[in-house]
Amino acid sequence: MGDKVYLTIPAKPRYLSLARLNVSGICVEEDIDMDTLGDIRLLLTESCNLSFAMGMKDTIDIVMEPEEGAIRFRVSGISEEKVEADERLAITAMIIESLADEVSYDDDQLVVYKTFGA
Repeated sequence: MGDKVYLTIPAKPRYLSLARLNVSGICVEEDIDMDTLGDIRLLLTESCNLSFAMGMKDTIDIVMEPEEGAIRFRVSGISEEKVEADERLAITAMIIESLADEVSYDDDQLVVYKTFGA
């Protein structure tokens, strides 16, 4: 598709619902089941929770990139080194890794890729 949706929210959990609504709105246009949609919302939630916990920035930048049969999103303010050094953060990262098809770190961003297929 090539489309990108950019969202910047204050780094406060009360604004997480805005990010969840945006990703849901993007995904509802695809033919996906409710379980997969729930997984994608949980992936975004836990990714933002990592950013909140690290407190690296006053805002969180989220870039959502819908693709044919998948979505990729990037969440700012997440350091791979800090995740690896903190057991609580590492557990959250493991939850993300168990639900996503691909997870990587790029310049203090967490990049998550999830397909809509089975």
